[in-house]
Amino acid sequence: WRAFAAVGASLLVLAVPDNIGGGGVSGGGGIPWGYYAALFAWLSVYAGLNTVHFVSFMAFYSRVSDADIGGTYMTLLNTVSNLGFKWVETSMMFLIDAASAKQCVLSGKPKVEGGLFGVFGGGEEDTMTESCASAALKEACAARGGKCVSSDTPFHVAVTLTPVIAYLWLRVARRHIDALQSGGMAKWKIR
Repeated sequence: WRAFAAVGASLLVLAVPDNIGGGGVSGGGGIPWGYYAALFAWLSVYAGLNTVHFVSFMAFYSRVSDADIGGTYMTLLNTVSNLGFKWVETSMMFLIDAASAKQCVLSGKPKVEGGLFGVFGGGEEDTMTESCASAALKEACAARGGKCVSSDTPFHVAVTLTPVIAYLWLRVARRHIDALQSGGMAKWKIR
């Protein structure tokens, strides 16, 4: 369920009011309360799902932990589990950043070429076609009075693929996961 809830993050990013990072929303109206409500609702659901996920892991570790060494074994299992999924999160952030196209924007918002799945449209904002991939290009952009802006399309693609990857992973690993859960307690004892 967390994989499907992650798609909500993509929707929230798409719904961010214009110029939210530039000292407020254009037109001086402030950030709409509806956006705050949607953000609070999504964060609440996602935090709840994270808690359920964590508790289920801890319940499993508690069940298979060797009573002779108690919490130390549980801590070891949790540490290995954290190492197993934290490196994926970190590497995904680096990959998304590397895949993001940085573009020089002279004024206004960067033009979105069709947006996500062509649903959210662009505009006639003044952007340059040059990228900001190197330090020299960033300096040239700044000299013209522009600023370098990253595209959020790779983020949306990664988040949209998350449920698909989660489903495929469960199909591939289901037998191994079931074998671990149904195996005898002797498999988990330290010898």
